[in-house]
Amino acid sequence: GLQSSATQCDDQVAYVQKDLKALKADALEVTGRTCSFGDINAGDCNGAFGAGKCLQCDPMGGQVVPTPAMGFSGGLLKCGVQSCLFASGTNASDFYEFRNSRDYLECAFEGCRPFNARNMAAVCCFGFSSCQHGDFRLHGDHSCGGDVCCTGGGPGGATCLGSKFSAVRHMACVESDACREVSVNMTGDLVVGGSGAATAAEFTFTTGGPHCISIRGRVFVPQLNPMKSAKFTFEQPSRVRMQCDSGTNPCQDVAVFMASGSCFQVACDGPGACDGMRVWPLVAGGSITCQCSGDGCGWTNAHSYCFPYVVNPCGTDVCPGTQAACDTGGGSEDVNCNLLANAPTCGGDVTGDPHIRTLDGRHYTLLQQGNFLLWAFSGYETEVLVNG
Repeated sequence: GLQSSATQCDDQVAYVQKDLKALKADALEVTGRTCSFGDINAGDCNGAFGAGKCLQCDPMGGQVVPTPAMGFSGGLLKCGVQSCLFASGTNASDFYEFRNSRDYLECAFEGCRPFNARNMAAVCCFGFSSCQHGDFRLHGDHSCGGDVCCTGGGPGGATCLGSKFSAVRHMACVESDACREVSVNMTGDLVVGGSGAATAAEFTFTTGGPHCISIRGRVFVPQLNPMKSAKFTFEQPSRVRMQCDSGTNPCQDVAVFMASGSCFQVACDGPGACDGMRVWPLVAGGSITCQCSGDGCGWTNAHSYCFPYVVNPCGTDVCPGTQAACDTGGGSEDVNCNLLANAPTCGGDVTGDPHIRTLDGRHYTLLQQGNFLLWAFSGYETEVLVNG
């Protein structure tokens, strides 16, 4: 029998691996390459320039890591300089699935390009060309994380260029081209800073409520067209404040689509700050409120659904001064990549109400004492490896 009390988030202690036959070796050998799978299992792919680690470590389908441990040592998979690189031609269906959804992924200069990963608590990409053209799917339980940081690299750094991110809570795109051409599904706030930081990016907000989108300058970092031609879609009725008040033409040609019943408040400080901005209902005929403040509101008219400013049309709590992932605000040169520093404690062990994840991906919470059949099968030759 199992006895316990409630836990805060998905308890991975009872996780059942889909692949019942455990790997026996520390090296994963595939025709034409050899990958030190033991390094990935240890969470240690911390390479150096000219000496990357975990190279061409392409997963085959959905590969659970680490094996057989219940989580990475230190709570993260660390991919250092020029490390964690997939071979060219990797299929989109090939990805690493984090066994423990409280662990997070860290990728440094030229690391994780490309790289596909799922079920992690957070992603931190910093340095030139890291996390490019990858697919990163967070676990989605935002009581236990959910933040993404794309930062560093200097002019033309292009961190996270062309990558996909889903189930994101908050996100920060800091320095030149940091989130250029990314595609993001998210629920919280966004911070952008640096020339071209979110050029041609697409951000889809999947939940309603307040959303704060801000452009924040940093010392010695140019701010030319940080969100040029970015697209924002709000699928549920939302209250949104977009602060286009830093840099040169910060919100030029931005397109905003809002669910009916939404309120959009934009600060366009400076001539040309929001030239070419468009704000429309997500569905034709939908009713939205849109107000613009500042001396860059020449684009507003009846055809844009936006009009001159009314004081706090969407409420005063939309941007209450909280910070999104990896952002220290205030023009600071420091960027904090400790993504989980402010996350709630996510406890959980066999003494809590155990959460069971089944072989077909369903989730259950056991509420009574008793004997339970976890799984059964016959007619197959198998091996089961038990940790400990």
